[in-house]
Amino acid sequence: MRPLIAELDLRLQSLPLGARVLIYLAVLTIIAFASIRKGWLKRSGVAAAFSIGFLILYSGGISAFLILLLFFLIGSVSSKLGKGRSTVEGKEGARDWIQVGSNSIPALLFLLLPLPGAAVAYTAAIAEALSDSVAGDIGMLSNEDPLSIITFTRVPKGLSGGVSRLGLLAAISASLFMGLCYLSFFSFDLRALYVIVLASFSGSLLDSVLGATLQVHYRKEDGRISEKEGERIRGIPCFNGDWVNFISSLFAAFLAFILY
Repeated sequence: MRPLIAELDLRLQSLPLGARVLIYLAVLTIIAFASIRKGWLKRSGVAAAFSIGFLILYSGGISAFLILLLFFLIGSVSSKLGKGRSTVEGKEGARDWIQVGSNSIPALLFLLLPLPGAAVAYTAAIAEALSDSVAGDIGMLSNEDPLSIITFTRVPKGLSGGVSRLGLLAAISASLFMGLCYLSFFSFDLRALYVIVLASFSGSLLDSVLGATLQVHYRKEDGRISEKEGERIRGIPCFNGDWVNFISSLFAAFLAFILY
């Protein structure tokens, strides 16, 4: 049986192109204004999200757009949970266009592929981004400092590459949630569910590995660790969190595409 959202997609596709475009623009405009009012996105982030959202609506329909919208809403809410708990500068604040793009362009690239499994890869990429986001935010609520995924030693909260039991539970829960959303929005395909959960959770683990090894970190004059400026203490110059997010999301999409 086709999900209700998929049926709605078919009805929407039957409308003239001009009518569909107007509907898309109206929906995106409402979301853009709400994002600015809530402080979830900077103006450049709103422009990027508007453009990417339109492409996803146009090429993937309501089903694909709802996957992206849920990631955006849940990620924005979860970011408030750990606010003020991170000891690393540059981990908080509204998202700009680079942050929006690094989390959504890999998914969009696979959605545009006219091949079987493209929707599964798309969902896995978004699921990875959500898993990584909520793992970091909810992990901040842990009473203990996280462990480095490489050395298994305690590291400060908010430091890239640190993992906690609470964060890992949040990550796998987010992956499962997105997999269930695929069943509800696209098609009831249990194989797709398994692939999305496995690929997205694997991508979030890769994110932590890259964060602990290759991502650049700095130390400021006052001793605080920063992801933006100061004396470089580890990582590759210019290989920041946005590159980590992009590669991890792309990996999740590619792994899901291959497995499916």
